[in-house]
Amino acid sequence: LMNIFKVYEPIFGMLPDYAVDTTRFGRVRIILYVKSSNPIIILNYLDSFLRDILFTLYPDRIYRDWEKYQENLIETNLKDEGDEK
Repeated sequence: LMNIFKVYEPIFGMLPDYAVDTTRFGRVRIILYVKSSNPIIILNYLDSFLRDILFTLYPDRIYRDWEKYQENLIETNLKDEGDEK
C-alpha cells in the first residue's frame, strides 16, 4: 500500500496511513487514515484513492474473466443514443 500512499501524499499534503486489525472470526480489518488541510481535496480524491487500493489488494478477483466480459459487451452506437451533434 505504500506505493499508493506515496502517489497520494502530494495530493493530500500528508502521507495516508493505515492500521490492520484482526477480528474474532479470523477476518482482517484495514483502517485507513486520510488527512488533509483542505477537506475538499479528500472529497475529490477519496474515490480514486480507494479504487487504487482495491486494485492493488485484489487484482486477481477484479481482472478474472475480464477478457470474456469485454467480448460479451454490446457495442454502443452513439448516434442511436443522441450524443453526437
